[in-house]
Formats: sequence, C-alpha cells, structure tokens
Amino acid sequence: MNAVDSQSWTALHCAASNGHDKVVSQLLIANPQSIDGCARVRRSANRHTEKWSVLHCAADNGHEKVVAQLLAANPGPNLNAVDSNLRTALHCAARHGHENVVTQLLAASPELIDADKFNWTALHQAARNGHSEVVVRLLAAKPKVIGTVDRDGRTPIHCAAQRDRVTVVAHLLAAHPALALATDADGCTALHLGSERVGHPACRLSRLDLRGR
Repeated sequence: MNAVDSQSWTALHCAASNGHDKVVSQLLIANPQSIDGCARVRRSANRHTEKWSVLHCAADNGHEKVVAQLLAANPGPNLNAVDSNLRTALHCAARHGHENVVTQLLAASPELIDADKFNWTALHQAARNGHSEVVVRLLAAKPKVIGTVDRDGRTPIHCAAQRDRVTVVAHLLAAHPALALATDADGCTALHLGSERVGHPACRLSRLDLRGR
C-alpha cells in the first residue's frame, strides 16, 4: 500500500492529486496511517524538488472533496506538514486561488498562516497571483499577517502592486492604509513597484489612496 513509483508517488498521492475521492476513501480505509506516512517528490520546471504530503497534492489542485476526506480522517493529516520550501497545503491552495480549500484549511486550523523559507505567507501567494477572495478570507482569519515582510522586506501589498493586482491592492489598503507607505529592503513602497511601468493601474490606485490621507 505504501509502494512508490520512480517519482516517489504512492497510490494515495496519485488519487488525491487527481481528485478521485472514492479511491481516496478506499485507500484510507485500507491503510489509515498512509495519510502522513509518505510524501512525493515533485520535480518542477526549474528542477527543484519538493516533498509533498497527500494534503499538499489535494490542496494544490483544488480538490475540495478529497481535502474534506483527509481532514475528517482518523488519524487526520498533519496540517503543519511542509515541503522543502517550508510551504504548507494552505500555501498551495492560496497560490492557485482555491477559495473553498483555503476556507476548509483555515476552519481546521486558523493559525495555519505561517511563512515559508522565503518568509512568504499564504497571503503573499494569494496577493501576488491576484486572488482577491482568498486575500479577504486570509485577512479575516488572521489580520496581523498583512504586515509580514519577506526576505526582501516586502509585504503582500508590494507583491500585489508589482504584479498589477489592482483589486487586491484595494483590499489590502482598506484593511491597513498605512501599508501604502511601507518600504522594502531597497526603500521602495508599493507605489514605487507599481510605477515600474507607465500608466500602471495599481500605481494610479495607490496615488488616489495616498492623496486622500
């Protein structure tokens, strides 16, 4: 049951990754301990390797039913399990904008919003990729994470502004207006990063907010 292929995938990893909830159910019945017993090695395009738990696989692909099965299992998954970059399943779900999976994980463990080895939180991931609804849910669960800075001194609003995520910038400024003036390790505010291209929408939005304060 714990046999792995050449990529270190178990049958449970495969089923969870592809959203096969009925297969996941049978595998968990046959071997409940397999939920945390193995990890798979994911070889990404940049040739980095990441060891993922079964929960990482389901969350990354947005498989709500499988995530629910895993959370309800006895024994349940280790919600704090991290890959080689110290990212939890919540990071994976937030990065891809899987709103319902984010909600499931936060309900199971509200304190789950931890930083990875680059000091990026799930909020950094969601902000950078423009997932505004996920941003809202993460802020509701743990408001203070909005001020977390990464290794370059950047908060989630820096990440959003740099990638032209106007709606996310608006949410973050509404939650914490002072972030408009926060500087990174190079002395840049979100406005500076949003101004790197002429006519940048995030830049215009930041200017409007700054003028009003």
